[in-house]
Amino acid sequence: MLTRRTVQEVKRVPTILVLPFAQSIAKPGARALLLNPDNTRDRWVSLVEAAKAERPFAVEVAEDVLAVDSDRQELEERVRGLAEHLRLDGLRPVLVASGQAGHLHLFCRIRDASLLARYKERARALRLDVRSAIRPPLVVHRLGLPVALLDPEDPAEALAALTPPTNPPLSPRMADLLRSGDREDRYGKTGKRSSVIMAIVTGMVSAGWPLDEGFHALRDRSNRGGEKVQERAEGSAWQYVAACWAKAEAMVANHPTIRDRAAALHVIAEVRAAVEAHLWKGTSGATDRRVIEAHLRIATQTGKLAYGAAVRTVADLAGCGLEAVVKSHARLRHQGWLKLETGARPSAGRPNIWSLRIPTRGGTKPNSHISSLSLQGATNPNSQISPKGGDERDCTVFHPPAAGPHQDVWRRGALGGNAWLIWSKLDPERSRNSREIADVLRLDQYTVRRHLARLGKLGLAVRDKGWRWRRGEATPDEVAQKLGVAGKGERQRRRHDNERLAHRMRVDWERHHGVRV
Repeated sequence: MLTRRTVQEVKRVPTILVLPFAQSIAKPGARALLLNPDNTRDRWVSLVEAAKAERPFAVEVAEDVLAVDSDRQELEERVRGLAEHLRLDGLRPVLVASGQAGHLHLFCRIRDASLLARYKERARALRLDVRSAIRPPLVVHRLGLPVALLDPEDPAEALAALTPPTNPPLSPRMADLLRSGDREDRYGKTGKRSSVIMAIVTGMVSAGWPLDEGFHALRDRSNRGGEKVQERAEGSAWQYVAACWAKAEAMVANHPTIRDRAAALHVIAEVRAAVEAHLWKGTSGATDRRVIEAHLRIATQTGKLAYGAAVRTVADLAGCGLEAVVKSHARLRHQGWLKLETGARPSAGRPNIWSLRIPTRGGTKPNSHISSLSLQGATNPNSQISPKGGDERDCTVFHPPAAGPHQDVWRRGALGGNAWLIWSKLDPERSRNSREIADVLRLDQYTVRRHLARLGKLGLAVRDKGWRWRRGEATPDEVAQKLGVAGKGERQRRRHDNERLAHRMRVDWERHHGVRV
């Protein structure tokens, strides 16, 4: 959850960091526009000159950077909410206090162009200003008002989130093959040097390198793996590498690999789309929807397709009991939504390792464009995922997000899972009628109307004269207090924490004494 530190509470950051922050969000080769105290334009200078001048300045933001400006204190909650959504999508927003109280800037690098466009549209719908030019983080305010990093507060972490990525690393074996050549004579029987080049190029394509960067690496005489390319003339070498590159692209397209966080998040987004298109019938279906949502959140925040998830952790995130989660896991595995990659090792404190799936039969909407998806072998070979895992007795903890089905008001005995789904589809600004919501969620319209009426009585939803609904002013926590269910989830989490601690103490005692209790 985003912290709510004021500018006075946040440690001031040295002005020496102004230049790297400006470079991190600016278009390549961009210059800085110096600003006068009355906010009029002064002149264009280089980024280095602007940073040294210690004056306010603006830059044009890079094509893959979302830059949002909020200069109204009453919109602060919307900016923070937008940042929370970005985090839930596996992105790394940077929130900055821009000067006056409650005025915020939000920056986030989003490499997926379609996702960036959706977030720009979402920000505008929230009446936030999406900027193509803006003051970079930590640049002084024109009136000398305080500016500071709010979340993350650590300048190194914020810079890492905004700095454009370099070429993704090759796998250790491909990096060694490029640098040192075929020392193990692995390719000696297959036309050695040609096979070495093809292997390296395929590794580069799989890792997402551009052709020109791959060509320069192969031409670099310090890389012994590229000797065949280095012996050719420039034009001949380029034609040869380009031909190998085309073959490698075709090969990778036919046999795709998921090697990095961005690719994994893309696959997780496809699974989420299939989940939202699926008809979750009855009480058990509502429970399964909560449980699969918990798995989607864990996979998104870890950035992995195969992830550790304890039964207690899933129960805390889904707002369900342990028995309900165990039964739901069995149903979701049978339907093809989940696969248990490796089972529990409670004595080692390792959770179950799960992976998400899109069912090949009966799991997607009949006219959906989501095709079946196999994630077998798709984990990052360099990840630190444990080979084994734990069941409801394990010790893994995953802290719940700010909003979701785990909140007390959506638990069984309060408003329930369908109410959570319906409320989650309401927008603070844009109204929708019950038919639109029913179509999106694939629920019966009468069911949606019944839940909307109850949400309206509790202030969680507001309708206009045309019977169109939007999100109300009341918060789920306030309604949980009113219904007398507040604290139920927290009590469950404390109980699970105590059980984890007891388990760890028992395991430690058994190891120390060499016996099993």
